Amino acid sequence: AEYMGRPQGAATLADPGRLVLVWSRAEPSPYGDHTIRTEFMLPELTIRAPALTVAVKAPPFVVHGAAFPMQIVISNRSPQIQSMMLSVAEGEHRLFFFSGVRTSSVQILPHDAFKVVLTLVPLCAGHLRLPRIELSPTREVFIEPFDQGFVLVHPAGATAGAAASQ
Repeated sequence: AEYMGRPQGAATLADPGRLVLVWSRAEPSPYGDHTIRTEFMLPELTIRAPALTVAVKAPPFVVHGAAFPMQIVISNRSPQIQSMMLSVAEGEHRLFFFSGVRTSSVQILPHDAFKVVLTLVPLCAGHLRLPRIELSPTREVFIEPFDQGFVLVHPAGATAGAAASQ
């Protein structure tokens, strides 16, 4: 099968084109070796920007035992006020001490952003997954998927120059 799409701009309606399916039997047929070609016109798609986006900002590396900030920014791109429940989950392993909001109900004004800053202290060295951020809209909206990522934690005796070179 091959996909024949057309490039699209920032239009609200997109025509993805058509799907062309070409096939034949693996075994010889008494009716001859025919190749079958079928074209399917794909339906138009409505493209819209997500109402809410989330960005998680943290330094790429830190030192074991040293506090660092992790910033969560929720942006409302819609013309309506958005109500959200925000919670920070530690996961099954306690990798960080942290201070800041653990659970909060927030309302974000139209075309505005809400910022939360957590202070984290890594409890061990290594490539650690940051605490999971959970967002629950109080009404149905589409939230663009996001990955909060990882941070590399150097042992406490490492120098700043050695940490920066990695």
